[in-house]
Amino acid sequence: MRYQPHLRRVRTFPDEATGQAFYRRNYSPLMRDLPEGPILDIGCGLGDFLVFCGQGLERRAVGIDLDAENAAVCQAAKLDAVQAEARDFLARPDTYAGIVLNDVIEHVAKDQIIPLLSLMHQRLVPGGRVILKTPNMANPLIAGRNRYIDITHQVGFTEESLIQVLEQAGFDDILVAPVDIYVTANPIANLGGRVLSAIMYAVWRLGYKVQGVPKVRVLTKGIMAVGTRSVTADTP
Repeated sequence: MRYQPHLRRVRTFPDEATGQAFYRRNYSPLMRDLPEGPILDIGCGLGDFLVFCGQGLERRAVGIDLDAENAAVCQAAKLDAVQAEARDFLARPDTYAGIVLNDVIEHVAKDQIIPLLSLMHQRLVPGGRVILKTPNMANPLIAGRNRYIDITHQVGFTEESLIQVLEQAGFDDILVAPVDIYVTANPIANLGGRVLSAIMYAVWRLGYKVQGVPKVRVLTKGIMAVGTRSVTADTP
């Protein structure tokens, strides 16, 4: 299956500058204090996150993607990326300070998710982190659309199930976080989007409470989850 046309069609941001602003807003706080070592971007797509790692974080980053066309686009842009399957690539002895999956984990078959995350845990240096971003199935407005926008999606996640799989894979200090999409060059539009969203989330939380679900922290379109490999863990 050729994936690049679909990837270009569903990209969230209209231009590279807005995409880079999105990464700065959402990822910088989670990655500034990573230990020494490279970043691995699994499912690197067209290379936007690799650019952010190099320019925004000044960190070496390696990307892999199942789609050969995507890998070729990255290579043409002088990014360090190869066409590879994640499990095969992670079987190598290399270690990483961070492993990032942007809208990838939902493409993994359910019975392979925990084994894959466990393999990532082994490939992280002590204190390293895995960072997952995925559509948020707790968002009642667009969860269905995001679940079925791509025929290759295998599973959907809420904050509870993200914590569940990271715990099972051996990660510590797990946290979930909202994803801020209001990162355009127009600060007034960004503020308006955040205010209107906050009002909408408050209404949804009330609805959840009426249905017997009192604690829903993240209702944004996307959700992020971070798991840390313990600093006391043995190096593989």
